[in-house]
Amino acid sequence: MLHVTKPTTKRGQATRSHIVDMAYQLCAEEGIRALRTRAVAVRAQVNVSTLHYYFPTKHDLLLAVLEGLLARFREKAPHVATLSQELAEAVNSATRNPAMLAVWYDFWNLSRTDAEVHEMLRDHLEGWRRRLADLIRESHSSANATALLALALGLPIVAFTLPQWWTADTLESSVAKWLRTEG
Repeated sequence: MLHVTKPTTKRGQATRSHIVDMAYQLCAEEGIRALRTRAVAVRAQVNVSTLHYYFPTKHDLLLAVLEGLLARFREKAPHVATLSQELAEAVNSATRNPAMLAVWYDFWNLSRTDAEVHEMLRDHLEGWRRRLADLIRESHSSANATALLALALGLPIVAFTLPQWWTADTLESSVAKWLRTEG
């Protein structure tokens, strides 16, 4: 459970958000295991006591970074309305911001030993699985949403590592073919 001070003023909200952004940047550059509150305070240009006012522990700060990361994944472009577009957006997001994908996998790894991180990621992925299931139903396919989720989680890695094989066109035709064979 996140134990943080929720600011009530715009300035307080901006300070808290800035601290989280700076912590995310450090995680993206060095990995979440290397995150130090003192380094975040320096980067955010706040003193350590200010940082601890908003985030009493490093763990609280990490959970806030994860909340922000998951919010970024939930943000969808207005045109995302089909299964192919949903998967293409996941690939494009990872391609545009590979650091975000690296931080995601750091948190996934941490979730093996941290129950709160595990719960947050489980809830997020269950939400995405439901979204994929809805998109599958809309396309009148009987494909399995859980299997598709597993496929979708691997797509950004493949797209980033082998970009020549995963263009928007190849992704769309691959998903369409997969849906035909599953349905």
